[in-house]
Amino acid sequence: MSRMKYPSIIPAIGIALIAYWTLTVLQMPGFADDPGLGWHLLTGEIIRAGGSIPLFDPYLASTEPKRWIADQWLSDLLFASILHRGGPHRGMALIYGFTTSVFLLLFFGIVFLTAFTRARSQLLSAIASLIALKLAATHFIVRPVLIGFVPFAVTSAITWRIISQVRSGTSLRLLQLALLIPLAALWANLHPSFALGIILMALATAGLVVDTVVVDQRPLSVRTGVLLVSTISLMAVATLATPFGVGLLRQVFGLVGSDFFMNLNVEWRPLQARSPEGVLFYQTVGLLIVGAFFAVRRGAPLYVTECLIIGFFGWSAITSVRFLPYFAIVAAPPLALALVRIVGCEPFMRLPLYRRVGDYLSTLDAAGRRAVPCYLWAVAAIAAFPIIDAALHGTVYPYQGPFEQSREKFPYDGVAALDDIMSREPSPIPVAVAATPDWGGFLAFHGKGRFKPVIDDRNSLLGEGAYKDFLESQRVGGDIGGYLNRVRAKYLLLETNEPLAIYLRDTGKLNERWRGKVSTLFEVVD
Repeated sequence: MSRMKYPSIIPAIGIALIAYWTLTVLQMPGFADDPGLGWHLLTGEIIRAGGSIPLFDPYLASTEPKRWIADQWLSDLLFASILHRGGPHRGMALIYGFTTSVFLLLFFGIVFLTAFTRARSQLLSAIASLIALKLAATHFIVRPVLIGFVPFAVTSAITWRIISQVRSGTSLRLLQLALLIPLAALWANLHPSFALGIILMALATAGLVVDTVVVDQRPLSVRTGVLLVSTISLMAVATLATPFGVGLLRQVFGLVGSDFFMNLNVEWRPLQARSPEGVLFYQTVGLLIVGAFFAVRRGAPLYVTECLIIGFFGWSAITSVRFLPYFAIVAAPPLALALVRIVGCEPFMRLPLYRRVGDYLSTLDAAGRRAVPCYLWAVAAIAAFPIIDAALHGTVYPYQGPFEQSREKFPYDGVAALDDIMSREPSPIPVAVAATPDWGGFLAFHGKGRFKPVIDDRNSLLGEGAYKDFLESQRVGGDIGGYLNRVRAKYLLLETNEPLAIYLRDTGKLNERWRGKVSTLFEVVD
């Protein structure tokens, strides 16, 4: 058995390598296509260079300053610092490498350890981590939400540990609970998803009360109840430790409460059952149900805590695909345990081939449990490779594409035309450009203050009215001229082949100043 201890971790390491390959080869094209990337990087650069967080919007063309809460300022600063560190030639490659490293360490480090602690199976925990990574890869893009997954995963790991301790009658460790409070404060400065950590702890606390008193039929100690409730309360208070205080909470919950914005943004729309991530989601739910069935059949209780946590985050993912990564993270530990129960199911073990597979997995797990540190070192080396490769060579092998936003989706040609016009026709003030909100951050980043968008994807900044006005103006035959006058835009930048651009060219309602493969520039003539 000692000879097999270290070879037994090879299958789990192989799964981590498969995850790395799929991320870099299959999912990295379009990796930087988030509409807000430009203003995120600009915000971080402003903070890095000036040492202060902007309280008024510096990016949109507007006649009056607009108060703005930069609710992801610390993540913006992190990305901008990495970009600055890499310089003009390797900056974006370094961001690609960094985010890939974070994603791998998140799922094959934090999530794997949480799953392994619960299931005690190296290989099946690695498989559960891979499934979780593939579910979460819908948000494997350059944006602060990816950084926000890390504190959520840590909170999830601590929460599952608390659940195990309460069930076993072990006293809760104060240091473990206390860690959640500064973590919540840090999270609130990284990304608005901080509320999910508080919700997770609240669900766990409510479930543990029911499970202890009703399912296990024993009293829950007053000390445990007080500690859990106090921790949740202090986590909520800690989220106020941002430069914006209560204003951050008003913005976050105001945005989530807007049906208009929830339907406007693709990432807030319901999960499509027939999409690849939808199919994998329902397969995961099926495995969890089958695992729970086998557990109950063998006499184990069906705990309310797991049902609450999986149910809440699963339903959230169904109603909005944005929540799929959070479901993936919290579901990985019970998924690993479900896989163990399925593999060890007595009826299936009567089949010779199935029994041989089960025996092989048992041998691996028995031989390799003490080799987990070796596995983690191997994962750390895999995860370190992309950021080291980017720093030394400006590449993230085996990815072969460019380190930039897609030239098929973003108006590089239109920006070049605007640059040329600005050089020949300089303006003392920034020129306002109307375009889709998805191009707003791109225009702000490349405009360098000479031209500015009138709208971008920061929904909470302008409110519903500005977006409804823009969408109404984009109808063929709509009042595009009136809209351009209201926002005082000098130019209108449209996709070259979209209906409105074709209509304006055919009717001559606006002067077509320039036309490219991706975008067409129209000029408003007084």
